Amino acid sequence: METNVVNENNPGAQQPPINPAPPQYYAPQQQPLAKKPPLNFDKTDSLFAGIAIITGFLFFECIFFGGLGFGVPLFFIAAYAGVLLYGLKSKSMDIKKGAPLFIPIVLLLFCFVLFDNTVLGILDIGFLFFLSVLQFMTMFGVRDYEKLSKGVVFDFIGGFLGRPLMNLDKLFVITAKGTKDEKGKRLVWRIMLGVVICVPLLAVILSLLSSADLAFEGVLKKISDFIGMSIWEYFGKFILGCMAAVPLFGAIFAFRYKLGKGAVKIPAVAGNVDDVVAYTVLTIVNAVYLFFLFVQFNYMFLAFRGKLPGGFIYSEYARRGFFELVAIAAINLGISIVFYLFTRRKEGRISKGLKGCLLALACMTLVIIASAVSKMVMYMQVYGLTQLRVYTSWFMILLAVVFLLAVIKIISRKFNAVKIICVFFTVWFLALNYAGVDALIVRYNISKSEMDKSVVLDVNMFRSLSDSMVPYAVELLNGETETGKPSFDVIMAKYTLKNDLADRYNRLAEANWQAFNLSSYQAKKALEKNKDTFRINFDGNYLRAASGQDKDMLLRFIPKMEKFQSCAWYLDLVREKEFNWNGEYRFYGYAILSPAYYDQITSNFVWDELDIPFTGIAYFENLPDSVKLYASSGYETAMNENGTVNFVLDKTSKKLYFNVSKNYLYPNDEYISRMD
Repeated sequence: METNVVNENNPGAQQPPINPAPPQYYAPQQQPLAKKPPLNFDKTDSLFAGIAIITGFLFFECIFFGGLGFGVPLFFIAAYAGVLLYGLKSKSMDIKKGAPLFIPIVLLLFCFVLFDNTVLGILDIGFLFFLSVLQFMTMFGVRDYEKLSKGVVFDFIGGFLGRPLMNLDKLFVITAKGTKDEKGKRLVWRIMLGVVICVPLLAVILSLLSSADLAFEGVLKKISDFIGMSIWEYFGKFILGCMAAVPLFGAIFAFRYKLGKGAVKIPAVAGNVDDVVAYTVLTIVNAVYLFFLFVQFNYMFLAFRGKLPGGFIYSEYARRGFFELVAIAAINLGISIVFYLFTRRKEGRISKGLKGCLLALACMTLVIIASAVSKMVMYMQVYGLTQLRVYTSWFMILLAVVFLLAVIKIISRKFNAVKIICVFFTVWFLALNYAGVDALIVRYNISKSEMDKSVVLDVNMFRSLSDSMVPYAVELLNGETETGKPSFDVIMAKYTLKNDLADRYNRLAEANWQAFNLSSYQAKKALEKNKDTFRINFDGNYLRAASGQDKDMLLRFIPKMEKFQSCAWYLDLVREKEFNWNGEYRFYGYAILSPAYYDQITSNFVWDELDIPFTGIAYFENLPDSVKLYASSGYETAMNENGTVNFVLDKTSKKLYFNVSKNYLYPNDEYISRMD
């Protein structure tokens, strides 16, 4: 019999048991899956589901495919009516909280009724959505941050992107389930069943009514023709509207039930940048900028006195100033934000040394901005205004105000710079809209060209402007040309304007109601009233380019013509059907000859009577057939110098009709080469 022997040196040690029993196995208990809480909704939510779909459809009907006109305020009015109805009916909205934002929103909406400016219109749409989201969040009480604080951008991101993406399923769930009436039956499905039953029933009823009344039949036919032409277009907009309704409903539904609060948070920025590192970087950067200002003193500050440095032209001088502004301002703004937010603080305040470095950086930036603004003003005084120059100047002033407020913020920690910046940006942006930029540009440039005859008016730039420039362009075309001034440049400038105005008239005539605005309406009225000023007449492949009565123009094309009392001429540019240049122009009209010159040419050359009607030259074919017309091959040979010239003489009125056809080799022709 074996026994276990105990180790005397280690009495606590025991021999392991022979054949130890395996450990007991406990099967893990299956935890029941947590059930997703049921979605609570009521009839108001089902109502808003339909409103959201209609709102999405109106967005594509009135704005996306409609234009930047009357359709924009119409869409926002409809959208606000739907959201306000939903919020008030569900008793989850307080309109008074967001009432102040109605002021900039309404002013921006009026811009689409009053003005026609595509660039500002697109920016206005973006700003309207920004303000509307913040206003809805304020009225529903779901703002995560205080009003006009640094969290305003994060509030917008959470309301415009965060909450809609987190609730994309809500529209589908509520539409599928619907709401129940008092008997517990699904309301949505019952409505859909009623619509299905009405389709064949209405087909029979409408057929009988149209057979009973001729007027009613005519109305139904017009409706049928309209639906047949537009049904696919509206069906596509309806599908797109349903897609847009999904995030819209998700956002407003989340606002009502306070879902997704704090969806987007401001990232924590602990002040962990060492003071010595901050001082070193800012000191070096400030030293570089100070050295730069010292070296470039004359170059940077001559603009304050309206002088140009040697070796520069105005355009180069101003453009270099602008790019310097963008680069310096961007770098300095980034440096200021980083060190102001990330540098260590004591009792919530930055050190005096860091404050001094940041102030120096901001002040030098303000000086550079002021120099750049002065250069831009000098540039505009010489070359006039363009959209880019106006918008650039607007941005420069905005940037200067931001840096000025940054200086105050650095000095006074309690100063709410973000609030002032938000208010100023809104007011400054509205000022840009209501300034009538395009009309201002045209008025200034025309006035400048009239005061300074050496300035050539750039009418090609007018094509990129909005319809607000039309009345001034028509006035310019109707203006009298000074004797001896024009020249081909003026004629071609008017030709360019005529083409632009003709294109605008066609576009305005075909514009839809969504794009209506007061500026375009006034432009259309001005064009209709002055059709003869800009209208371009087609005659086969000939396109009327310009017309006039100045003698200098006639002598450019027929230099040997002399001793005529007055003239009327037309300049046509021959084009192919696709309206591409094919290298030919036609100059034609008539000159009333002086008695001495008439006697000279009738005695020196033989004039043969022409048979009426005759063919060969379209212009001569359209001359009056009530008088006798004569032609002279000898006179034509003597006068031909600048292309092929044909003449027809009316001896009764002493009118000499001329027709000049010339092929030119681009770009060698001194008259035509600049038209392409």
